[in-house]
Amino acid sequence: MLFSALYRRQSGPMVTKSVGDAGETLACRFLVDKGMEILSRNWRSNEGEADIIALDKRAGQVVLCEVKTRSNPQCGAAIKAVGRRKMQRLRKIAASWQMENGWAPMRIDVIGIDVLQEDVTVTYLRGVS
Repeated sequence: MLFSALYRRQSGPMVTKSVGDAGETLACRFLVDKGMEILSRNWRSNEGEADIIALDKRAGQVVLCEVKTRSNPQCGAAIKAVGRRKMQRLRKIAASWQMENGWAPMRIDVIGIDVLQEDVTVTYLRGVS
């Protein structure tokens, strides 16, 4: 599916949210295609928000997946937007999920989606933490 089918180009303050929502939808489809089951989107705790919580049945792990989407190449690659501070926060969010839902083997993955016109590049980093 083309990115434009998920996201209608527009202008105004909601553009970033719309691009992010379309990126998360694309990331969910990517994970499902890899055999994962989506458990939750935009799961919130006192520590912050997890974009996607999925179950990787093959690995027997719950996956907290951070999704970054960029439609402006001047901002740099989407995957580069997840730095040390964000990783620390993701670890805290993962611990919150485990406390609320029971301890299960868990990993953190990152998906970067870079969009240039209709050219979409998906970068997937598995088990970054």
